[in-house]
Amino acid sequence: AEEAHYSAAASYSTTNKGVEVFHSRFHTNLGILRSAHIGNLTDLQLAISRAEPFVAEDFSYQIQTPRQLVTHQLWKASSYWNHTATGKWQAVYAFQQNTRQEFDIRRNSEDARPALDMNLQTHQVIFKLDHPVWKSQSKGTIGMNYEYQKNRNVPGTGVRPLIPFYNSHQAGLFWIERWIGEKLEGELGIRYDMQQLLAKKFDLSNSLVNYDRVFHSIAANAGATWKFRPNLKWSSNLGTAFRAPNPAELFSEGLHHGAAAIEQGNPALQQEKAIKWVNTLNYTSSSNHQIEWTLYTQWIQDFIYLQLQEQPRLTIRGAFPVFDYVQSNAHLYGMDVQTRLVIHPVLFVVGKAALLRAKNLDTQAWLQYMPADRAEVGLSFEPKTLGNWSAVQVQLTGSQVWRQVRSPSEVLQIQDFNAAVPTFNTLEIPTPNGYFLMHLQVGGKLTLDDNDLFVQFSINNIWNTNYREYLNRLRYYADDIGRSLELRLQYSF
Repeated sequence: AEEAHYSAAASYSTTNKGVEVFHSRFHTNLGILRSAHIGNLTDLQLAISRAEPFVAEDFSYQIQTPRQLVTHQLWKASSYWNHTATGKWQAVYAFQQNTRQEFDIRRNSEDARPALDMNLQTHQVIFKLDHPVWKSQSKGTIGMNYEYQKNRNVPGTGVRPLIPFYNSHQAGLFWIERWIGEKLEGELGIRYDMQQLLAKKFDLSNSLVNYDRVFHSIAANAGATWKFRPNLKWSSNLGTAFRAPNPAELFSEGLHHGAAAIEQGNPALQQEKAIKWVNTLNYTSSSNHQIEWTLYTQWIQDFIYLQLQEQPRLTIRGAFPVFDYVQSNAHLYGMDVQTRLVIHPVLFVVGKAALLRAKNLDTQAWLQYMPADRAEVGLSFEPKTLGNWSAVQVQLTGSQVWRQVRSPSEVLQIQDFNAAVPTFNTLEIPTPNGYFLMHLQVGGKLTLDDNDLFVQFSINNIWNTNYREYLNRLRYYADDIGRSLELRLQYSF
């Protein structure tokens, strides 16, 4: 990948008011795995079955097709005003423009047209008020937000757009109140959202179809934190949530280039409705050992997810697996653990682990494409200073990801066109094995004439381990990223 990005900000403030403007631009030229773009069904079966990539070319820094060209630009202005009687008033306006071009392997090598050319613009406005503390215990925020988004496909690609033209209007109102006591803190919140999605696309008979979907939702949240001791607290949060299907889930129709898969939306999808309960225990010992343990459970009605279809599809752009957006009732539950143990004033052991279980309540089967169990342990050396350097950190980390054994099997039925009668070959895609990776990170700050230079050097996957990540759909065709080196420099003046 080739990346180039920058950001700039300016601000002005007085005692009771201030304003800030911000701009950032991110541009990347990203190569796509060539071995994932296969010309026919027979080669697709071979590519998925073999351990080595189906296409292996000599190493080069030149990024060739298939590739993506993506640019994100953000302009944002924000202001605040502290008013003695009513509180702190805040306003934010943001405009973001995203352009995405995908370049495919065309039969005519001189054809430099993108196969996908999208321009997405988003306007967002937020107003909110942080009201003054009431009776020395209660404080809260009330506000509103509005977002307008439009997607336009640049004509002339010669390919049916993955996402159609659409306009989206989203508006919301919210109110949050917090009560702060000596040993007990509480929070209540309520939010109303409305979204209207207007889209138009040509169906398979080439007739123009207009869509007008409107979604309403009211969500509520209640939480509390009990401080049993200064170093021991428990937090509990119970809330409802609603999520409207996004345009990709509703209207996708074609090749998702980066995932090397055909995705099919469903215009009849309903919004997700969920209730989630989260409990967190946080403990800090007298020696500054820290542990945070979180348990959560979530029930989701009409959970939206991608489901692999048995028959891949052969198109003029190649042969690809097909995924449909579908809905089921689901139950997700799990836990997260984070620790930080003090071995020496400058030496620490840090660790974290995550476990997730996800059931399809309609079929009582495990849900597909959920993260496998994983854990990470690191040894961190953090002296306050080292020579002329400050904020020094040297951390060696090992991460273990176990095989995902709680997922439906992935099976493809691939038609054999060489057979005298219609024949399908069954291809079962195995879940990738677990893996263990080592990483090293070294960083620090150097002060130069009242200016700061931050330096960070990282080696990821030190031993260049071969592995495939279950959540990466390119695992069908090749191993994940091997050893990589990164150098980051940041100069503050």
